[in-house]
Amino acid sequence: MLCILYFSEYNVYSKPLKADTDILFFLDSSRSVSSTDYDKEKDFIKALTQVFLLKGRGPRAGLIVYGASAKTVLHPQNYTNRNDFNSKLYGAPRIGGSRNFYKALHLGIRLFSSRTSSGPNIAILLTSGENVVDINTASLQDLALSRTRLGVNIYVVAIGSELNKGRLLNLVPRPGDLVMVDSYDTLASKVQVIARHVQLTHGMLNEIKHTSYKVKVPLLQNRSHT
Repeated sequence: MLCILYFSEYNVYSKPLKADTDILFFLDSSRSVSSTDYDKEKDFIKALTQVFLLKGRGPRAGLIVYGASAKTVLHPQNYTNRNDFNSKLYGAPRIGGSRNFYKALHLGIRLFSSRTSSGPNIAILLTSGENVVDINTASLQDLALSRTRLGVNIYVVAIGSELNKGRLLNLVPRPGDLVMVDSYDTLASKVQVIARHVQLTHGMLNEIKHTSYKVKVPLLQNRSHT
């Protein structure tokens, strides 16, 4: 069943996204995500863009899909309007394979590093489970340091009832940036909660990106499940 969400065309929160904000959405299209649930991810992202009031002159949005590999569907610098974004969103392919969100995040960091302006960088990662591909320590450290240097605000929406919250917390700079959702059926109910949190915190790392905060490198183990 396709989950359709409707939101008004005005921002109901008191702190809109800054005009020079770039947002990257990451869709989990690994083999553990059904076609129905993949559609629910897309509906969720569409609803967030409506609340954020994205537009051609900013804020702007980009899109990366991932599974065993990662693919850029839309670069934020090529964002024109929400209709074009929605067209690319619903046309986004499925990657399949084992879940490797670190590969997707590395790709996102490269996109953020190509920016010509210094506005806030927001990454919103949807995942239905843990990373199932081992990543070497040097690669993890490089990702963490790049995130710090660019001031990337990473927000994780973790979907499922048996996820390891401790490991996922390693991905975000603040505990509140991880939102646990029981199932895809309740994903729609988190739109307003996540939108409000992002709007209230999205500029914070950008303001302190030239200072240091603790870089967390998660410990990954071999896993055979998806």
